[in-house]
Amino acid sequence: MRLPFFRKKKEKEIVVKNEYPSSSRERVLEALTLLKLQESKLENKYRQLIQRSKDLFQACVEALKDGDKPRATVYANEVVQLKRVSQVILQSQLALKRTILRLEIAQEFRDVVNVLGPTVNIIRSLEGSLKGVLPEVAYDLQKVNDMLDQLVIEAGAVSPVSLDTSTSSREAEKILKEAAELAAQKTKEMLPELPEELKGLESR
Repeated sequence: MRLPFFRKKKEKEIVVKNEYPSSSRERVLEALTLLKLQESKLENKYRQLIQRSKDLFQACVEALKDGDKPRATVYANEVVQLKRVSQVILQSQLALKRTILRLEIAQEFRDVVNVLGPTVNIIRSLEGSLKGVLPEVAYDLQKVNDMLDQLVIEAGAVSPVSLDTSTSSREAEKILKEAAELAAQKTKEMLPELPEELKGLESR
């Protein structure tokens, strides 16, 4: 007996509309690449400054041993300045590192829209802090911010999600504050205190 021929029904394709366009993903990846590069530059610069500070500190101690306090004071002043710059750089590096991590996690879970606001605020703040210290890094951060600003505009245009600027600002401030505290602590641990007779220079 011949069995009736049944044509197998073609399974209906389920198309999931992706609200996070591939072009946006590519730009976020590009931004992440640039941010990682700047974070690496900051880390290397911090190490260089710490080593330079240690060398100057040793020169300061030697000058004091030789009874040359004016020369020791010059070295001590340089140590103080380098310590301040080092702290700014480390704060920026730590904040950037945390920002990169948040952006990577958001990228993985396609939730970038919710971290764009704080990310832009953090990068803008770091850009301002680094302009007088590492202008080339500040310039690249500005380029990243321009890219992310455009994504924020696009997200606001196509997404029903409301971008709460006040919340974004608070989150950014919290990250920057934590980075500043950690940077101060680490820099203090890395660099010895000035000799007793020159400690007053640190409060200037």
